[in-house]
Amino acid sequence: LPGTPFADTIKFSDSFERAHDFGIIFNETKREVAIEKSRRYILDNWVLPLNPGFVRGKWSEATQRQFHMMIEPVDVVDYFGLLQTTRCTLTTPSSGSGWATAKPWECFAAGVVCFFHPAYDDQNHILRDAPNALRVWLRVDSPQELKARVEYMRKNPLYWAEIVWLQRNHFDQAIERKRYLTTIEER
Repeated sequence: LPGTPFADTIKFSDSFERAHDFGIIFNETKREVAIEKSRRYILDNWVLPLNPGFVRGKWSEATQRQFHMMIEPVDVVDYFGLLQTTRCTLTTPSSGSGWATAKPWECFAAGVVCFFHPAYDDQNHILRDAPNALRVWLRVDSPQELKARVEYMRKNPLYWAEIVWLQRNHFDQAIERKRYLTTIEER
């Protein structure tokens, strides 16, 4: 389950009143990946132009110097509390792969709109059976599109809440159908 072993500590919230429009928790990964899938590239070209409320995770000293910023890790017990101080976040390729991770499910469970970098979940495991509104809205093709959607969310609290609830319903259905087990059984 998302958040395991802290699944019981995830408290869903659909409160629009958050400190930040956009914030991100992600770790630097290996450097030997295609540049557009590099988390350093994504930090520079996708995240920083949004003036995020926070950037947290484990990053090398060299990268922190390169961006003239200090990026501190987040203790796992503080993860969901920090995540819920923002309305929107972005999930990015891990180690250059397009594989799915737990992050979107954690965001869906917690009530944070989670946009998908175009190189993330290229096998479409997470959104393949989601409502069309989620499949279309959460996948962004460019930094400009991400910025426009984050701004739209800030200006349209009712639409933000609709997306949050669609995400939560998608999460609940995946858990109810035990999708994580049926996927393993299919293989």
